[in-house]
Amino acid sequence: MKLLLENWKKYIKEELKPEDYEDEPFPEEQSEEEKAEAYLGNPKSIGEFIYTAFREELEKQPDDTEAQLWSDRIVSDANYKIKQKFPNVKYLGHGVFRTAYTLNKNLIIKVNTSFTTDSGQMMNKEDFTLSRDPQTSQMFPRVYSHDPDFNWIVMDLVYPIVSPKEFCSL
Repeated sequence: MKLLLENWKKYIKEELKPEDYEDEPFPEEQSEEEKAEAYLGNPKSIGEFIYTAFREELEKQPDDTEAQLWSDRIVSDANYKIKQKFPNVKYLGHGVFRTAYTLNKNLIIKVNTSFTTDSGQMMNKEDFTLSRDPQTSQMFPRVYSHDPDFNWIVMDLVYPIVSPKEFCSL
């Protein structure tokens, strides 16, 4: 134990110099954009790729796009392309207008996959607005990044409240 303590003290007294860590920049040397990308990954390329993958699969379908939009084949084929390009991005599910994927254990990306209306974009914009409004920001997940046209947004991963007991415990 005494030997362990002596060795530990020796390491504490060592002074580390920046040149000892030339490969990794110190956090204060990173720009805000670099810090955000380190946390978020590259949401722009992921969002645009997912949006394009669904659009390409939809264009292969017959003219009745809204009826065909969520056929298993479209979702399956689009998800296959997405998995090939971004293996860490996991499919969570979809609704009529948007599809959700995890980016990491804390963040999701919601992508507009309604190409016959602007409903997916409007929902993404509403999520963004609610997360920034001082009156509602404490109740809604935070949006970290978004497409200029709101085709995708990156936001906190939250779990739904499924019972009155859970709601009362908040």
